[in-house]
Amino acid sequence: PLSDLPEDCREMLLAGLPYSVCVFQDERHDVQEIVVGMLEQALSKILGGLQLALDQENQKVAGAEATKEDLERKLQAAEEALKEAKAFTASRNEELQHASEALVQAKAALTQRSKEQKEGDADVEKTVADKELLELSKNEAFEALKLGSVAGAEAKAAFKKLEPALKLVEMDKSLRTTVPGVLTKTPSERGSFDGTVIDELEKSLESKIAEFKAAIAAAQPGVAERQGAVDGAQKELASAEEAQQKASTALCAAKEAQKEASTGVSKAKEAVAAYKTEYKSATKTRDEKQAELQDFVDGSLATFQELKLRKKRKEAKVEDETAEVAQES
Repeated sequence: PLSDLPEDCREMLLAGLPYSVCVFQDERHDVQEIVVGMLEQALSKILGGLQLALDQENQKVAGAEATKEDLERKLQAAEEALKEAKAFTASRNEELQHASEALVQAKAALTQRSKEQKEGDADVEKTVADKELLELSKNEAFEALKLGSVAGAEAKAAFKKLEPALKLVEMDKSLRTTVPGVLTKTPSERGSFDGTVIDELEKSLESKIAEFKAAIAAAQPGVAERQGAVDGAQKELASAEEAQQKASTALCAAKEAQKEASTGVSKAKEAVAAYKTEYKSATKTRDEKQAELQDFVDGSLATFQELKLRKKRKEAKVEDETAEVAQES
């Protein structure tokens, strides 16, 4: 215990031990009592040093325990954040599934509306094509033949161009039979009957064109309705695509946040594991200091106290008996 004292002081006290504290209390001289007091002060200083060392280690352990609580709180918070991140990711994934289903439905709806438009507009488109064919044929081939601006082979070629349009016109069989011969004649070769045939044919062409125009006009509400349905389906599809894209982006962000939360949990667990090693080391040192202090108190200090107060047995016994008699009186 005296090893921490200066060398000269330690040697002096060690040299004085047999002639001071080892002497019965009631036989010591003043100088011996001074040495005992010096030894007591030295032991008290050692006790204070041991207690200080223990207190310091206790503070370290207390700090480690506080760190433990802080680390456990952080781990709990990280685990809670990960739990919330997983729940958020699950909800974003569900939203993406719904958005994807809506996108599939929107595509199917557009396909159906387009099909309905194509089927519904087919007759109208044919009527428009037939009308345009009739108008073109009447304005070009028929007018050229009627006016006689073509003749011979050119007249036959013009009539050939007119034939598809003539198939669209309802006319008597006899009129249809006479039309080729009449139209390929020059105006000078035609008689009054030929003129009548041409007039009837022209009226039939104009009547059919008017009929086509009326049919096209009547079909416009349906055409507009089907076009509106297609336009609406296209808007729904665009909206569904945008929603699906947003949901996909949100899911990616949620997964990234979950990944960060998972990393946070891992780091928090690593910190707790590292703390356990530090705490074990701190408590080991604290226990060693506690044992060292207790050994000093139970050993050197207790021995010193016993020697310091020791008296001669005989006189101590007399004093005890005297005390007993006094107590009985």
